[in-house]
Amino acid sequence: MQDVFTITSRHGLLVATLGLIGLSLVSCTQQDDRDLSLSEAHRTKEHREADRCQQDKKYLAIGEAHRAKEQRVADRCQQDKKDLALREAVENGRILEVKRLLAAGADVHTTDKGWFTLYEGVIIEGGRTPLHLAAEHGHKAVVEALLAAGANVHATSEHGLTPLHLAAEHGHKAVVEVLLAARANMHATDKGYPIPHDGVIVEGGRTPLHLAAEHGHKAVVETLLVAGANVHATSDGWFRIDRYSGTIIDAGGGGTPLHLASEHGHKAVVEALLAAGANVHTTDKDGWTPLHMAAYQGHEVVVETLLAAGANVHATSEGLFWEANIEGGAIPLYIAAYQGHEVVVKVLLAAGANVHATDKDGRTPLHAAAYEGHEMV
Repeated sequence: MQDVFTITSRHGLLVATLGLIGLSLVSCTQQDDRDLSLSEAHRTKEHREADRCQQDKKYLAIGEAHRAKEQRVADRCQQDKKDLALREAVENGRILEVKRLLAAGADVHTTDKGWFTLYEGVIIEGGRTPLHLAAEHGHKAVVEALLAAGANVHATSEHGLTPLHLAAEHGHKAVVEVLLAARANMHATDKGYPIPHDGVIVEGGRTPLHLAAEHGHKAVVETLLVAGANVHATSDGWFRIDRYSGTIIDAGGGGTPLHLASEHGHKAVVEALLAAGANVHTTDKDGWTPLHMAAYQGHEVVVETLLAAGANVHATSEGLFWEANIEGGAIPLYIAAYQGHEVVVKVLLAAGANVHATDKDGRTPLHAAAYEGHEMV
């Protein structure tokens, strides 16, 4: 039988042993905790470094995008400078500079913006290419250089004008011939334009022949006619709107090249159009003949030319002409009397115009002259 001391000693050893084991376990646990904390800290650091790396990549990408944008802006500025220089060189006919700029990459298709002058009520349309400018100013060599560089001969401005329209309007026969040789469309029509001061919208539909006839360019008219331009083409006319309500007040027009040449007094052009088969009796939307137009504007030589071609001195209108207070049913004599064109009145009377003819309101040419105070008529 073991004594109490021995048992106690053994138990003490056991307790001590268990205590040591416990301490060891605690120590291991604490070490594991420390190792775990270090591992988590390491992973956290790795995450932070990864996040910083991603952020740096984003910043780098943003910086690269910004630099790319800056480069694009710089390139655009350089291109704009070239394009502006090209337009200036084209407008002034500096052919060597035009060729240099084209070789340097200036855009042959660049277009302008246009502008509006409120004081004069003038709208300068935009959308014109360098070819428009060269054609307008009659720079044949520049036109040829632009076409050789790929310029679009059919390009239209905001109002629908082609380079051929502008060359015809300004009487540049040599340029017209170059454009026609480049297959420019001689039947192209414009879109019209507003006249702010008058509240009038010109609807368009004018061909290059219309513009050449209106401005009296006989050589261009003949060139277009030989090329096959339609001598009977009619424009779309015009309409006037109320500037307050925006409603259409009246409308009319829609004449042929002969109407325009007669209205503006271009005798040689009138003769060229008549020789090409233009109808001397043709009427616009208001029933006005070329003779009405010439009588209204007082072009006695054109009146004589039209009468010699068989114009009807008794033809009656159907509506107003622009701002003239002339109702329908008016003959050319009535219109000439209303306007006070004494010489034209004499020419029409000599051609057999009826001095007693009345308009739709029963007014005679005498009424018209008296109303307007034209004593000599």
